[in-house]
Amino acid sequence: MATPDVIGCKLTDVDLPSHFQVLAKYNRVANERLFEACAQLDDGEYRKQRAGSFGSIHGLLNHILLGDRRWMALFENGERATPPLDRILYDDFSGLRSARERCADRVVFRGGRWRFLEPLVRLHE
Repeated sequence: MATPDVIGCKLTDVDLPSHFQVLAKYNRVANERLFEACAQLDDGEYRKQRAGSFGSIHGLLNHILLGDRRWMALFENGERATPPLDRILYDDFSGLRSARERCADRVVFRGGRWRFLEPLVRLHE
């Protein structure tokens, strides 16, 4: 496998804040599209038990929110605690969707910097 230096790419050449901004925007758009598609399902289909780690679409969406909250807690204040990954944070779709939107809003661009990215960027400076 080629190393970054072999293929002409060095971590120091990457504008990490811009890179993470693109990833954060992608995450937001992907989640908006996912929730819009899930909003079209009737409740029976949405909660139907399915093969997989989280039992239903509702369980999976809760898991995604839980994971994003866990990462944000790490980025924002160094919190390393991991709750049970199958925890249901919201039992209703509208509450879950609102919480998802609030989570996306935590990634705030201010003063030319994404606040939560600063610890990540410092790791590579």
